[in-house]
Amino acid sequence: MKIINIKDKNTKILVLDRGEYIINGKRYSFPNYYNRIEIQELKELKKVNITQIVVEYYDEINQKKITVNEYLKRKRELEDKRLENDYGELEFEDLDDEYSYKKFIQYCKPIYKTIETLSDNLQPAEEAEIIYDTKNKYIKCRYFTEKEKEPFLYYYDREQALKDIVKNKFNELGFEFIGDCDYEQTKNKKVWANSENSGIRYAKAFGTYLFGDAYDNCRGITESLEKCMEYYEEDKENIESIIMRKYNEEYAKIDKEKLMALPKLINNLEYRLNKIHTYKSSSNDFWNAKKTVKEIQELINESFV
Repeated sequence: MKIINIKDKNTKILVLDRGEYIINGKRYSFPNYYNRIEIQELKELKKVNITQIVVEYYDEINQKKITVNEYLKRKRELEDKRLENDYGELEFEDLDDEYSYKKFIQYCKPIYKTIETLSDNLQPAEEAEIIYDTKNKYIKCRYFTEKEKEPFLYYYDREQALKDIVKNKFNELGFEFIGDCDYEQTKNKKVWANSENSGIRYAKAFGTYLFGDAYDNCRGITESLEKCMEYYEEDKENIESIIMRKYNEEYAKIDKEKLMALPKLINNLEYRLNKIHTYKSSSNDFWNAKKTVKEIQELINESFV
């Protein structure tokens, strides 16, 4: 018995075991062991305790009702005719007595009366809040989609997300999708291709396959909301970076004014580094930084031919 708060819907889900309950003045019957009901606010929760007792019996042979005491008296009279055998078991020696006993038990039907009592008002334990709409169509709360009992698990549809990330990035770059084809057909053209049944593993553009085995069989992920969001952002960044690196190799234009400013900035960085007094604990990082600056300077100088 617990309450789960749905933060973005301003509602709650009351989780109850099997039984009958009064919830905010209305009676509910739950035949299963795990039941959920959506409520705005819990003002009243009481369990209906149901007990059945035998109040009398109906004698079908004589077609009349008999009291419980009359039934028990007659039953004892018949049972008293049993004797203990060599094995310590009670049995009838006379077949007529045994038949009379079995006939009495078979044709005397109990008549029940149902007694209901209400418990005191119950206070379910409150769980932490969950979110129904994650604002990401690839991430859904399993509590609503799969009837998961654990409310804090979310499902990241990674395969579909990867497909759409690739598609959206190529649309942004003005590429045309040409279905499935050989990667050679994408060479020196603003087109991309992909097979229908292998995720993005065999997506093609720029005259090559774009992704390696790391993107083979990208199954969905069940995790916390935070983890699923992290997986999505990481996938989006990685996929878009791969595509942009390939794109820049083919189509990027160099801004010459910004490129001409690089030597001055690097020289100024070297000047500043030379004025720093290093400590022993950071001396390795300092000299590695100076070495990197030198390498950048050499690369820039070699570029200006």
